[in-house]
Amino acid sequence: MATPDVIMSPEDAIAHATLEDGTGGVIVSMTSVVGVVEPKIMLAEISDGMMAEGIEVMVLVMPASVQVAIPIPDMGSIWAIAAVLASPRRNSRRFMTAETLLTARVNGPSRLPSSVPGSRAFRATALQAYGASPANRRDFATVQDAPQPTAGNTVLKIRQRLRQWEADNKVEIPTVTSTDKGESGRPRNLLTRSRNVDEVSLGEADDRGELDDPLPDTDGSLDPLPLPSDFQAGDLIELHDDGDRVSLLAVCLGYIDGTYHFYTATGKWHPMLKAATHFLVRKFVSEEDLQPVVDKLPKGDVSYETMRAMRDLKMGPDRACGAQLLRKMAKFSELSEVVMQKYATRFECAHETLAQGNERYLTLEQIASRLMGTKGALAPANVQIQQHALYAVHRTVISDDVGFRLLGNFGNARTWLFEITPPEDVALIKNMQVLVRLFTDIPGKLDTPLAELTSTQLSQSQLGRFILKAREAIDHSRQSREWTPHGMLGPATKPNSSTSMAWTDVDLSILHYMHLWSGYDQFSLSSRFHWIGSAILRATARYKDSEYLSTSTGWTFLQELGYIAPWDIHARYSSRLPGIEPSRERGFKRMALGEGGVSAQLTADRCIGRRKDWADHRAFAVDSRDTTDIDDAVSVEAAETPGEHWIHVHVADPASRIPPESPLAARAQHVPLNLYLSGHDSNIWGIGNEMQELFSLGPNKPCLTFSGRVNEQGELLEYKITPGTLHDYIFMTPADVNAAVGYEEPRRPPSWSTTNDFRVGKPPAQKADNRKMTAVAELQPEDLESLKTLHRLALAIRQRRLAKDAMPTFALRPTAKASFDETSMKEMPPGLMSCDGDPTISINWNGGAESPMVTNTMILAGEIAARWCADRKIPIAYVTQPHAERNLELLRPYKEMVYASLLRGEEPDPEASLRLRALIGVDELSTRPGSYFLLGLDCYSKVTSPLRRYTDLLAHWQIHSALAQEAKTGKVTPHRLPFQRPDLDRSVLPWLKLRQRVIRRLGNVDGNEAYILQALLRAWKYPAEGEPRLPATFRLRVRYLRGGYQRHARGVLDWFGVDARMVVDGLWALGVRAADIRPDDVFEVSLHDVNVHRAEVFVKAVAKVRYQADEQRLLTPEAVVAEARVEADA
Repeated sequence: MATPDVIMSPEDAIAHATLEDGTGGVIVSMTSVVGVVEPKIMLAEISDGMMAEGIEVMVLVMPASVQVAIPIPDMGSIWAIAAVLASPRRNSRRFMTAETLLTARVNGPSRLPSSVPGSRAFRATALQAYGASPANRRDFATVQDAPQPTAGNTVLKIRQRLRQWEADNKVEIPTVTSTDKGESGRPRNLLTRSRNVDEVSLGEADDRGELDDPLPDTDGSLDPLPLPSDFQAGDLIELHDDGDRVSLLAVCLGYIDGTYHFYTATGKWHPMLKAATHFLVRKFVSEEDLQPVVDKLPKGDVSYETMRAMRDLKMGPDRACGAQLLRKMAKFSELSEVVMQKYATRFECAHETLAQGNERYLTLEQIASRLMGTKGALAPANVQIQQHALYAVHRTVISDDVGFRLLGNFGNARTWLFEITPPEDVALIKNMQVLVRLFTDIPGKLDTPLAELTSTQLSQSQLGRFILKAREAIDHSRQSREWTPHGMLGPATKPNSSTSMAWTDVDLSILHYMHLWSGYDQFSLSSRFHWIGSAILRATARYKDSEYLSTSTGWTFLQELGYIAPWDIHARYSSRLPGIEPSRERGFKRMALGEGGVSAQLTADRCIGRRKDWADHRAFAVDSRDTTDIDDAVSVEAAETPGEHWIHVHVADPASRIPPESPLAARAQHVPLNLYLSGHDSNIWGIGNEMQELFSLGPNKPCLTFSGRVNEQGELLEYKITPGTLHDYIFMTPADVNAAVGYEEPRRPPSWSTTNDFRVGKPPAQKADNRKMTAVAELQPEDLESLKTLHRLALAIRQRRLAKDAMPTFALRPTAKASFDETSMKEMPPGLMSCDGDPTISINWNGGAESPMVTNTMILAGEIAARWCADRKIPIAYVTQPHAERNLELLRPYKEMVYASLLRGEEPDPEASLRLRALIGVDELSTRPGSYFLLGLDCYSKVTSPLRRYTDLLAHWQIHSALAQEAKTGKVTPHRLPFQRPDLDRSVLPWLKLRQRVIRRLGNVDGNEAYILQALLRAWKYPAEGEPRLPATFRLRVRYLRGGYQRHARGVLDWFGVDARMVVDGLWALGVRAADIRPDDVFEVSLHDVNVHRAEVFVKAVAKVRYQADEQRLLTPEAVVAEARVEADA
């Protein structure tokens, strides 16, 4: 075989397309540069070789006298490979696939095996492809008669002609060939083409917050968001992206130096910084099977970008070394196909079968049990369904985006949780498809364009009557609010006048469908049902300025009609909380109390006669001024031994009167955390403030006290739990406590942040305190001394934990709070709303919100509770980090790097933080005590917030039962406790973990980000007089890159760390190639677009601040190949 003379850029390749004898060939694919110039030969080997790799190929065959002019787009990160081949007179086998080309370049000439596409048998396929789509060929290339040489006239060489063509046909930004992938959050075309494997993102779709630090809870515990990957070498996963119709299996090769490595069923190696999956089989292959592939991985300190380059150039594990893995994955797929064929009828009617029952949420294993005829249970005791059968069921339900919705995982490879769409919603979706099709037939029947249909003609159909009302409602809305293409309406310009629109039940059903489409994200990105919503928007003829009639436009459509508020948050609907529906007005839908209200669900105090009266004992209740859940306070008293003190943490005691089986308790189990999101605050009880009024700490209120005797070294010497009644409180804010003890917050906003606080809207009025707050100057000397003692002991407790590797502190985060004092919301029957005004949104870094005295004493209470229960073998929700315990030695170097930065008040290195989090793993809820690495404790449980957290309430119920048993018999009998260990492990804790994750993500991440983006959009497009102004430009620090055919750089702005994507516009003028951008590059950028609905910010580069490509030689594919060739020769 002839080796290519050069490997070069597409521009140079086409320029060198003329060979010695006047013939030539350039390899191009539709996913990179596409085009083949060849006078006489069909290039069948090339086209069929590319087709075999899943690349669509169009072959152009031109006579020798024809010139082909092909504009070359900006390739970005796409390292297209082209070759100038040797003369056919020297070798008849002239055409090679890209893989063969690289092999020849690195290893020298070799003979192709007979199995490689390249024989004459493939020519027929190429000829058919050539004759199939002449229109595409005409669109692709401009064909002109080549100038013939005449006397005195020299024909320009092809490179000169192409340069002249570029000069005559300048384009500001070259256009990359479309891949039908669609931008983030927008539909993609997978109906008529399947995606190439390189387009699969391997779980990288959710980039937001990927490198964020863990989020501290108020008692110091953590909830890392998003969850780091937890794949082990030998695991089998499915590479999945939203809307994929063809599954792709891969085996994890291991987590090596911060990078996950996967080997796919197509024989390709994929390095990934982070990956996610919807299906997992643990220990699918052995270490012996993995070793040949692992041996082919890059050795030494190889950067992630270099590994991606090597992957694109097919340098790394190949099909030969992975033969055993390929055979096992093929066998697994084959067995799965057998199951799918065997149960094809049942699988086809999966939703109809499962929707007949009362259960709306089922795990994958339960679904498989019901569809395949075995008894369904969360953990079948007798029959365990085989993994390939589970995979067949998984493929069935994951492809039905109408009938099923994946919600999350209960913690192991078999318990993926799916929501079964209500039958009425499925019927609505199918009916809408018929309704819209009938409507779109009207213009053809009347021979009148849709835009020209009269009101009389439109009113002849149900959808037409809805369209007429929608147009009127939109026009009415735009009198007071401007429509924007940014996924949110503009601010109010005047009060909204009321209307008397008569909406029918059919109209409300259409609006519900639009809400499913644009709010709940019911459909995958490749679903055929996207056209229904788009068709309705197009029929209104009010969104001609929208580039895409996508879900973002549908969201603003609902705002204009009054179905949702103009400031509503998309994540409230897309983040599903199993069993609980969000209210369109605010928060979650409330629970109906029934006759008797709260009192009917309460019992008498179960601790009557056993409560300690804390007379003459003063406690400090430290919370923000606007807090209504006062659920903890702390006090101190000297012990008998000098140098020792009793620290008492007094906690609200609702468990003493709420039965575990009551409707209130059931609601708290479904909403296990208070949602703290401005405008949508919701408590765990699903009612008003009745529970806070009854059980918040205050004079003469019941409490459960966790007491620990500690010395000056912070050691816990003794502990006990006592029910009691507390009378005397001092209410203070964390900032006042810190000022009283002389503690100054060491944390500061990141040095790169140029803005410390920002506001849009009128400053909210100062509200009256809901309790008597004590200022520092009002403290009595003995009270001040008690505070200082508590602070000193709290710091000693902290030092004890730091000595056991506890995280020293947590980085500050930007926090957005919205005030709705300037807004009003009026319900308009039936089921719509009229909204006036706009919320005031304030953003700042959350400094001063915590007191180390409070944080460390609350952690002490959790340690006391966990130890007390562990001593008695009481099952409660212990918080553990087993992954960290397994990786103690591996994580120590990263821990030292990250902790050192935190102690200096600096932002840790993102890569070190990511690796540390991956090695620590996620918080687990267990009925058995275990170590909690980030707090430096051997056992820990949350107990200090029973008014706002179900796990604390559960622990209180168990403790109360144990205290009652000990008072009566002197011992605890586990089977007499309200909750048994098997029930907690199977039916309670897995659900709590999943639901807590949803609520925390909504309140701490997605909801907070939504308000920040609302403020950003208003300040950018609608700056108000007297309000702070945005800077003209920002600085974007690149944090990571997305590869594939839509390579782009993402990073954080120096404005509250907002995540942003940098568009390619402007890069060309700055002399920047997308392929050359590296992490830690810094660009000066201006806002290009903000989409509040999709939570996306796009920026455009205007200047280079730090561009590493200007400072050092970047590793290119050509350099990688050259280095590999040197190694091969050596």
